[in-house]
Formats: sequence, C-alpha cells, structure tokens
Amino acid sequence: MREVFAVSDIVLSLSSKPESFGRTVLEALRLGTPVVGYNHGGVGEILAAAYPAGLFELGGYGYAG
Repeated sequence: MREVFAVSDIVLSLSSKPESFGRTVLEALRLGTPVVGYNHGGVGEILAAAYPAGLFELGGYGYAG
C-alpha cells in the first residue's frame, strides 16, 4: 500500500459502519497523506488525535475547512 499512498493526494475512509481500528488511516497519515473520514469508531479516534481537519460527521455534508 505504500506505493499507492505515495502517489495519492488524499485517502477517503468513508465506511458508514464504525471500524474498531483504522489501519489504513494510520498507514496513510504515517506517510504524510491527508485522510478524510467519519467521526466514529477507530477512524474517528485516530483522526481526532492526529488530523482533526479530516473529520466529518456521518451523514453530514459540506467540506473540511
């Protein structure tokens, strides 16, 4: 996955069901790739701590900013 993240501008982690641990999110952030994801489960916890600009509420519309 490192090769994919290296050429990616952003990673979307938009599962409507909470994940207990967001490994994809951690891998992307570790390589410096921004992540957008819903504020629930492990993904929400990781983004809240490491990249809060990427958090969205489930069912919310708009843009991060």
